[in-house]
Amino acid sequence: MTEQFTFTATLREKVGKGASREARRQGLVPATIYGDNKEPTSVCLSPKEVMSQLVKNTLYNNIYKVDIDGKAQEVLIRDIQLHPVSDNPLHVDMLRVGAKTITRMEIPVVFHNQAKSPGLRFGGSLNILLHYLEIAANPKKAPKQIDIDLAEATSGTVIKIEDIKLPEGVKTYYPKGTPIASLTSQAAGEEEAAK
Repeated sequence: MTEQFTFTATLREKVGKGASREARRQGLVPATIYGDNKEPTSVCLSPKEVMSQLVKNTLYNNIYKVDIDGKAQEVLIRDIQLHPVSDNPLHVDMLRVGAKTITRMEIPVVFHNQAKSPGLRFGGSLNILLHYLEIAANPKKAPKQIDIDLAEATSGTVIKIEDIKLPEGVKTYYPKGTPIASLTSQAAGEEEAAK
């Protein structure tokens, strides 16, 4: 298990556009922490810390800690506004994660054992329809990714939403029968191209 990243934050006494601009002039990134039936908290973050997390594909489904004057709280990043030219972070919105927090999240779908799949070894192709699954869950119980094993998948296999085993307390909003991916043979692809 990877170690939980901690942002070091300082409280912002003033809020609003002017206060946010002033924080940016000081080389900081303004942020707001909200949710869990508590008042929103305005803080400033280090741009270096924010940039270090921007490159991660789990940015929006990873639980982070925010240390504000020695008091830590767990959060989920909901939005990062970037400068349109420099891509520097301008503002971060964070959701507090409590025991009863339920929120929508997009979880990446990862396909394993493609080299072992009979359907792919003999010239077939994998058509991915959903690269992410939208779920509703407490972020602490949500999986980091959805793993799909293709070791036994043959040509013509369709992987549907009901084929995925989700942890208890995790819901998805896709109707039964929604396809996630399919394996097609090379011949089927040539027939489609000929039409």
